[in-house]
Amino acid sequence: MGVRYIEKETARFEAQGSDGQTYLVVETTRLAEVTTIHPDAMPQTVPSGKSYRLFADGRHVNFEDGAMTIAGTSITIKVKS
Repeated sequence: MGVRYIEKETARFEAQGSDGQTYLVVETTRLAEVTTIHPDAMPQTVPSGKSYRLFADGRHVNFEDGAMTIAGTSITIKVKS
């Protein structure tokens, strides 16, 4: 049995920063693909987490307790409705 991890973009959305700028945020879902020894078995893919980053420069976006903050800054962002 083996596990391979795949990251797949699952969403993009605009967010308003506390600095007045608009940011495009990319959501990535990490998938665990599990394979078995049986030759006829199809691999099964299971979501194992999400991460967020800024599209423009790839900076990580922390998402804790319902609040999003650009990593390494004090800038909070909120999804535009």
